Amino acid sequence: MTDLTSQPVLPDELSFGRMFRRFYQILTLVFCLFLIVRTTFVEPHGVPTGSMAPTIYGHHRSCPCPRCGYPIVVGSPVNEAQANPQYAAYCLNCGLSRINLVPLSDELSGDRLLVDRFVFRVRSPRRWEMAVFHTTDDSKIPYVKRVVGLPGEAIRIHDGDVYANGELLRKPLDAVDEMKIPFFDMDHPPQPMGWASRWVVEPMTTPKLPAVAVPKTVVPIEDIVIESRLVLDASSSSETTLGLSYRHRNVDTGVDDIIRDDHNYNGSRGVPRPVHDFIVECEIEAVRGSGSLSFRLGDGSDTVRLDLAVGATKPPSSTLAHDGGTAPRSYPGLSLLPGQRYRLQLAFVDRQATMVIDGVTIGEPLEVYAAKLDGANNSTAFLKDRLGTVRPLQLEARGVLVVLRHLKLSRDVHYRTEGENAIATAWQLSARDYFMLGDNSPASEDSRAWSQPGVPEDYFIGKPFLMHQPLRIGRLILNGKEQRFQTIDWERFRFLR
Repeated sequence: MTDLTSQPVLPDELSFGRMFRRFYQILTLVFCLFLIVRTTFVEPHGVPTGSMAPTIYGHHRSCPCPRCGYPIVVGSPVNEAQANPQYAAYCLNCGLSRINLVPLSDELSGDRLLVDRFVFRVRSPRRWEMAVFHTTDDSKIPYVKRVVGLPGEAIRIHDGDVYANGELLRKPLDAVDEMKIPFFDMDHPPQPMGWASRWVVEPMTTPKLPAVAVPKTVVPIEDIVIESRLVLDASSSSETTLGLSYRHRNVDTGVDDIIRDDHNYNGSRGVPRPVHDFIVECEIEAVRGSGSLSFRLGDGSDTVRLDLAVGATKPPSSTLAHDGGTAPRSYPGLSLLPGQRYRLQLAFVDRQATMVIDGVTIGEPLEVYAAKLDGANNSTAFLKDRLGTVRPLQLEARGVLVVLRHLKLSRDVHYRTEGENAIATAWQLSARDYFMLGDNSPASEDSRAWSQPGVPEDYFIGKPFLMHQPLRIGRLILNGKEQRFQTIDWERFRFLR
């Protein structure tokens, strides 16, 4: 009988051998799981072009505006024959033009996305979500666009919006947030002139936002626009009011301009079109007084007005209304308290208004119109076309002192009527096809132009769900010289809707 206790044992060698085998087994298992996930569920995709900008960037250069510091992103030419817009970029925020990005920034690769290959096997694509797919025109190159038209619908584009079966397609707020394009940011004032020229003191008197006569006695604009803040002081009495309008004025020439769908990502591409759907975001600090703070957004045809109760109004109630429409929608108990700060978002997009305070959507969206086409889908009798807008936003304080910070104005995607499909007449989708559009409408090759506009469901590859490798230029000073390097832009690293 063998005495096991008498056998020599080498614990260190045994431990190392077991640990190595365990590590090899785990590594093999992880690699196998990666292959399964990679081939079955998740696939990375790089985006070379900017048809979905600014949601997704293609190859581009980026640097802060030399005058206001706002980030300027301009796409790279898609072929050698195309003029390079990066030699004469402009700032969408302050209007500075002829900025040569080439010596200021290295070229960055397009965003990289993780695509869920499994999701469309268990459900069909949904409206307003992004998808990666092939087209019948080109079965080799994968495209990424947004699902707009669903199977069986008759799609038509008019006045920047999309209609299906004669009804206006309205976006949910999360889609509006993902697709919005900022064009004015108070946190980036041009130096040395600042933002005073973009604001005018005038009463909030008319729902159509034309230019009105400015009263002889007004508060100096320098006392209202202070660096990147707006200070509205109407607290001297409960009847005191102070109105302020944003005007889209060129800070160099002093000329007011209609807000258009130009996009610094594209450089100069065709003639910009007037846009109509706007979003205002800001932080509100109620300092003192009791009264109201009002916001009015206009789309060139109609306006919506939000009246927020401030302080100890009795009873405290805020309202949201379509000017000239039905009775205001009331929000009893909604009041801003002095000494506190609130984040507000008011969107007037797709002819409906939505209010969000501190990340919470207040009530249901307020529809300005039912927004249906008259008669057959191919009828030319639409809602009244909207005019270009110079003053999209008005503010009014009554009986209160409030300070607005981080105010930003954005616009919705304006779908251009360029192409052959769904423009002059509605395009009827088959029972298995989808109508796809890019967010960067002036520079997107999509269902408007393809010979077969509808994308069959079995041509879909998957749904992008994570932007996992957006890049930016990092800068270091070594030995008195600037050194550039590419690094992850963590501010844009995010999940997609």
